Amino acid sequence: MSKNARRLLYWGFVSIFVIVAPILLLLSAGWRLNFARWSIQRTGLLLVTTDDRDVRVSLNGGRANGTYRDHRLWFSQLFPGAVTVNVQKDGFHAWEKSYVINEGLATFSSPVVLFPDTSPRKIASGSFQFVPQTRLDDAPILTSNNPTGGQWVLNRDQADLIALTNDTNSAKPHEPPFALVPSPNGVLLTKAASRRAEHPTTLATLPTGSWMFTAAPEGFVSAYDNHARRFFFYDERRASEWMRSPIVDAQWNTDGILATIGDNELNVLHTKDGTTETSALGLPGVRLALPRHIPIILLADHTTVHARERDVADPLDTTLFELTSIDAMALSQDEKNLIVIGADENGPGVFLYPLPS
Repeated sequence: MSKNARRLLYWGFVSIFVIVAPILLLLSAGWRLNFARWSIQRTGLLLVTTDDRDVRVSLNGGRANGTYRDHRLWFSQLFPGAVTVNVQKDGFHAWEKSYVINEGLATFSSPVVLFPDTSPRKIASGSFQFVPQTRLDDAPILTSNNPTGGQWVLNRDQADLIALTNDTNSAKPHEPPFALVPSPNGVLLTKAASRRAEHPTTLATLPTGSWMFTAAPEGFVSAYDNHARRFFFYDERRASEWMRSPIVDAQWNTDGILATIGDNELNVLHTKDGTTETSALGLPGVRLALPRHIPIILLADHTTVHARERDVADPLDTTLFELTSIDAMALSQDEKNLIVIGADENGPGVFLYPLPS
């Protein structure tokens, strides 16, 4: 090879390197040519949080294939701007939210929870009501207002109601070691006397009212005044108390999270760190249920049950199903089902709706 040929080959490789190297650096940093704008833009990353890798995801109406790892679907090389994420799976309600993709940054979706797109199954006919629970891990007990009467619980398969008998005594609620004692100064919250103490210990003094205990997680005592719509709880670990009114409904879960409804607002209190989220309710006559295993609050108005995201700034609200009327609802002991007391076109009864695992 002649000297001129070698020189030409050398400068050719140098020229290729000078041209290709910056392009490779730009590509590795996320820069792409946006044909819609005919400009070079730095792209962003979208991570859709889901435990189900078999879902179908669309971005702005177009099918998208992401890479699944670490319980997330990763979508890269997205140009900056608004993107609508739609997640679907056969037999389930679709999940859809909008996000803003920023150049050079990762955007995380809220956890995707898909609910079965099915009507609740009627497992009993007639008029029922729930027996107030005193512990969160108690099985929900229903009292029948029918002529046959009696108390009922879900069977071991959590599929049908069975009569509460001596064989199902384990489902009966436990008596709390606390008491609400009327006094001239109000209602005293007392703890049962220990072996060493002769008298009960007074923990707090509540305003005079029609108070009754509600189910609370370990380390907490809670009560509700139905007449004045006041809710109270006492934190044994911190020896502190908390009261709010007016409260339409209040529910705990075993993680120490409390959800309350009042003044057309939904409030979620995390007792472990004291943080609170507040959002507008926009539903009349609401009752709620608070699962532990999914970051969702279940809300029911007079006829419809909704699932609303928890712990996010812009919560997604999904309509799950409708009945002719809804009176009350509660989670099954294993939280695999939602028990609803209401009515359909054939009359009142008890309904069962499956929840995501």
